[in-house]
Amino acid sequence: MDIEPLNDTETRAMFAGDLADLSGVTSSRLGHRLNVMERRGDIACRASTTGARMVEIAIINQGRERIAAVADEHTADIRRLVFDPLNGQQTEQLADALMTIASRLTDHPFLTQYAPTATDSTTPVGEA
Repeated sequence: MDIEPLNDTETRAMFAGDLADLSGVTSSRLGHRLNVMERRGDIACRASTTGARMVEIAIINQGRERIAAVADEHTADIRRLVFDPLNGQQTEQLADALMTIASRLTDHPFLTQYAPTATDSTTPVGEA
């Protein structure tokens, strides 16, 4: 489960149900992961101030530091495992396929906040 969406929000917090939907995991699975992350000191769980029976998850300093510490290693792993074995044509084909998939994902209500804006570069590789 990825907590990066928490790091990307302005308040660095979101409701547990929204995070479960965004992460594509069940509430039960999310609950188990959040317990581990809270014990480790990466996040804080608190009751919603809206009066609704919801839990808000907030990333705290140690969680942000953990993300920063693994970000470079994660990027290097993705490059080594996904992109290094591909030639230029294969990379362009992968980009085209992923753009097709991503165009459907951005219709998801919790993903629309992460969709590219008009000022972002959304030209697929090879079409510039």
